[in-house]
Amino acid sequence: MMVSDASATGNPDTCRSGSRIEPRQREFFLTTARALAQLLEFDKALVALRGFAGNALAIAVCTGLGALPAGAGWCQSASVIGAVIDDDRKVRHADARYLSGVEGGRPLVQAGYRSLLCAPVVDSDAVTGALVLASRSERAFESDRGPFLLEVGWQLGHVLRPAAEPRSGACSACPNGGQRPGSCPRESCCGGRGPLIVESALFKAAMAAGDEVAPTDATVLLLGESGTGKELVAREIHRRSRRASSPMVAVNCATISRELFESEFFGHVKGAFTGAHRDRAGRFALADRGTLFLDEVAEIPLDLQAKLLRVIQEGRYERVGEGIARQVDVRIIAATNRDLAAEVGAGRFRPDLYYRLNVFPIELPPLRERREAIAPLARHFIAVSSAEVKIAPPALDDEALRQLRGHSWPGNVRELHNVIRRAVIRSRGDRLRLDLGFAPAGPGRVQSPPDRSAIVLTEGELRRLERSNLETALRIANGKVYGKGGAAALLGLPPTTFTDRIRRFGIRASDYRSVGGNGVKLV
Repeated sequence: MMVSDASATGNPDTCRSGSRIEPRQREFFLTTARALAQLLEFDKALVALRGFAGNALAIAVCTGLGALPAGAGWCQSASVIGAVIDDDRKVRHADARYLSGVEGGRPLVQAGYRSLLCAPVVDSDAVTGALVLASRSERAFESDRGPFLLEVGWQLGHVLRPAAEPRSGACSACPNGGQRPGSCPRESCCGGRGPLIVESALFKAAMAAGDEVAPTDATVLLLGESGTGKELVAREIHRRSRRASSPMVAVNCATISRELFESEFFGHVKGAFTGAHRDRAGRFALADRGTLFLDEVAEIPLDLQAKLLRVIQEGRYERVGEGIARQVDVRIIAATNRDLAAEVGAGRFRPDLYYRLNVFPIELPPLRERREAIAPLARHFIAVSSAEVKIAPPALDDEALRQLRGHSWPGNVRELHNVIRRAVIRSRGDRLRLDLGFAPAGPGRVQSPPDRSAIVLTEGELRRLERSNLETALRIANGKVYGKGGAAALLGLPPTTFTDRIRRFGIRASDYRSVGGNGVKLV
């Protein structure tokens, strides 16, 4: 697909709200569309956002050849787009048969489109619109692009925030209503940062370090426990960098199997291996001139770390099945919840890669060390969660706040968000019904002594155990995944979840179809 500005199509309806999009926002969208065109085949890409005409949905920016159906209301009534925006945060796709049977879809079919893919556009935890890809081909979109498209939607929501949106007015997530600029710790509503709450001195120090390194191209290593907000900080560093107009591509290194590592990072050409039906760009190519965020970088297998190191050092890579070295300009931000220096000492992480990544380390404090942030975080999550379920925000009373402050928060901010979301759903009237799951650790509380006979497994041992369990289920089911007696049913998992897990480990169900295994006990 040739990506061009929608104004070249001559269709006034495609850019009805284009005047509200700034040039830098349009350029970011076009850059994103070019990157998507390397992964997916589509004829038109657009973003429909709320806020241009009251709360109605309107096209903010689009690209590609061919006119859309007349009338801006088609995107508001199309069921697929409406489901993405109103009902959930999943990526959805539809074919011509489905589109022909729903209101808002028939005009698309009449205009020649046969496949539609929609991903939510998210800004500060709220779904503000949808990314829509339309193709004139049948079954054009793969279903396994969901996580990547959710990532794209997050970035689009942040960058394509309407230029006319007030930044210094009241904010429903503010503990004090955001009545004056700078009065809210959630600085995005007062013209400052993105969706970060920097109430505590420790977190302010971490963000000050981020502000120092953001304008440079230096590699950043974010350290901290799970759930402390490492990815949000990475996004903020990217947003404040000179690369902000290009994408930030996030990769969870723990989810990439050894067999697919090179293909995922460097891409492949058609025919490079079984299943490579067409050329595919890797994560480095998608992040060119932007930022590549390597989350859980310590999970990369030792023998594959050298391949990553070479690209970081030389800025060159080769796609699988192609002998041509390609140049790439990428800034690296890495994150881990492990002690990388200890991993190097234990021989599980390459020292040369460690020194390449540890240029500018930033330590993010756990929530238990910044309890002054619990109240503003909780109020923010109450506002966000209430908007999701469309109820009035329940009050955070003194008793609920006492419980939150007395909890140890092993899951940090992510755990707090989940606790508040659950409490909002269970609330009746204006009272917040907290359920912390287990008793908080407070002063003077008697705790049971630890069981010294218990066996503690490392992360690597847990992964090997999970792989073994998946393989055992496949042996018992003789390679069958779906239906009664299938491996997914044996483990009590949806077949799609089971398929995703075996793909992550590089396991093929077909390898087990001739293998018996009755009587083998599942873990």
